[in-house]
Amino acid sequence: MTTEREELDKALDKALDEMLSGPAPFTPGHTLNTEKTAAVSTTQYWEPMKDCPRGVKVQLLGLGGVAVYGMYDGRNPFWEGWAPLPKRRENQVK
Repeated sequence: MTTEREELDKALDKALDEMLSGPAPFTPGHTLNTEKTAAVSTTQYWEPMKDCPRGVKVQLLGLGGVAVYGMYDGRNPFWEGWAPLPKRRENQVK
């Protein structure tokens, strides 16, 4: 039977080991598709066209699966999804 102090010591040892083992590995926000021809986001998804802002630059996904930059007029049934443009990180060099 372990004492409360021994349990606390084990918990502290475990926490220290985790802290000293270094930072968590970097997990990118993308993966490659099965053909290894495109980087695909693992965190963002195409939004429904009913939510697409009108008259501003967005990414548009056509019925054939090809994405383009453009403006949605609210009427063209060719578009099946949209996404906002990516944003630069504050520390990213311009």
